[in-house]
Amino acid sequence: MNAFVLSVARVRRAALVAGAGGLAAAAALAIAGPAEEPVDLSMVTRIREEGFHNSKVMDTLAHLTDVIGPRLTGSPQAREANEWTRRQLESWGLQEARLEPWGPFGRGWTYERAVVHLVSPSAAPLIALPRAWTPGTDGPRRGAVVRAKLESDADLDRVRGTLAGRIVLLDEPRDTRDPDRPLFRRYSEAELEQL
Repeated sequence: MNAFVLSVARVRRAALVAGAGGLAAAAALAIAGPAEEPVDLSMVTRIREEGFHNSKVMDTLAHLTDVIGPRLTGSPQAREANEWTRRQLESWGLQEARLEPWGPFGRGWTYERAVVHLVSPSAAPLIALPRAWTPGTDGPRRGAVVRAKLESDADLDRVRGTLAGRIVLLDEPRDTRDPDRPLFRRYSEAELEQL
């Protein structure tokens, strides 16, 4: 027991001495100031020129968002985006660009289409989107519609066993006024220059 206490005391004393020495060295460096590194202005100019005149940022962003589009982990779109990015890095000269596995994650999911129609008391098309990872239906389904607010375990317990065969609406209805102008627009090159 005493040998253990003695060795702990020695370790503490050594740590204090080392800490004091480290503080002294840091103080000496602070007084001397940071070492000045020569700046290669021609290289800085080349980097700026590359960024301002040869940047691929907008092309890359446009392809990932407009061509491949939104994607969830494990979806075909995520795999396509990953593979496209790997090919792009190789085309820019990066050697040994590769995709590395990670996980486990589970199954993927992709949204293709959802068609919802009110059939009674009068027919009307509805705008509705499934929650991510909602299983497909393998064809049309009919059922009673139920609105359920499911935000806690208590909410789930309250409706447990009552939703089988029902069409469950999870969100509040939204205002769906027809748009009177486009939802967004792209700036032209001239408009971008003015920004």
